[in-house]
Amino acid sequence: MNKQILKVYFLLFFITVCMFGCVSKMYKEHNVSGEDEYIVTKINENTELVIGPSIIEKKYKIYWYTTPFIDISNDGKYLAYLVRKNASNNVFVKDLETNIKAIQKTFEKNIVDFALSPDGKSIAFSNLASNRENIFLINTQKANDIKQLTYNDDKEMGINFSYDGSEIYYARRKTETLSDGKTIADEIGIKRYQIWSYNLKSNNQVKLYQGFTPSITLDKKILLVTRTNLKTHKGEIWSINLETGKERVLVRSLTKGFSTPVISPDGKKVLCVGSTLKHKRTPLNLNIYLFNINGSGLQQLTYHPGSDVSPCWSPDMKSIYFLSQRGNIKKLFNVWKMNLE
Repeated sequence: MNKQILKVYFLLFFITVCMFGCVSKMYKEHNVSGEDEYIVTKINENTELVIGPSIIEKKYKIYWYTTPFIDISNDGKYLAYLVRKNASNNVFVKDLETNIKAIQKTFEKNIVDFALSPDGKSIAFSNLASNRENIFLINTQKANDIKQLTYNDDKEMGINFSYDGSEIYYARRKTETLSDGKTIADEIGIKRYQIWSYNLKSNNQVKLYQGFTPSITLDKKILLVTRTNLKTHKGEIWSINLETGKERVLVRSLTKGFSTPVISPDGKKVLCVGSTLKHKRTPLNLNIYLFNINGSGLQQLTYHPGSDVSPCWSPDMKSIYFLSQRGNIKKLFNVWKMNLE
């Protein structure tokens, strides 16, 4: 092997090592360029193995499980998130006022996703049992007070309480079989979801509109959902007026995907997750975005090379909580708080 080839190999090796080293170093950081004006603080204990969504990268494309993995009570006192402990995924709730260690509130085997009730006294969760993901409700004050809400073979996920706690909204995946035995998902590569509501007082269930990861305004008039564009295969944020039935897209891109809208307490702003293209020293990843309820003013809030997902608002809207792979080189998820003022 001649010296010229050796020089090329060495140069490629040096560039690769430098790129890996720089990115690894950036993963350790709590803040990066673009977030300088915000204060970011880790919330959970170092001993807690926090569970985040599955994220897959394939040929310059990124795919992720879109359901929220953290939630907060209306008064901002209780913050809930999933923790892996004793080979099981369960919901832990942290008292943000006392700041003591989070307490385990569910004792299941494999919770897929969940929502904390507005008063912090109940948890609705989707549990993988007998190859079905049905929805259950547990009283956080009484560990044995648990009720199964849904009974069917469809996958149910993306649970969200109404602001008054009287209803839950969730997505149900519908499997439609074609004449040749294939499903719609097999044919187009996209799973079909429908939003349903469940009234906790009357136990009535109502089928609403197409989409997943629902978020509803305080007055229950506007519903935001994620939908997958059948042509671009990118996630989009849609708004549905539940009084008129009018639907319109709020956030869409030919190059980026968006998901998991979370409406602010005053109904004027929306947080969401969006993919960020690979650029210079920043890898392809997920970040938190913010936009107005009418779809205008889209802005990126986080810029860390580690993925940032599952945002939720503090009651005063002065800060947000989210899951992030920042602060460690192993790309483990932790719960973080970002002050917006």
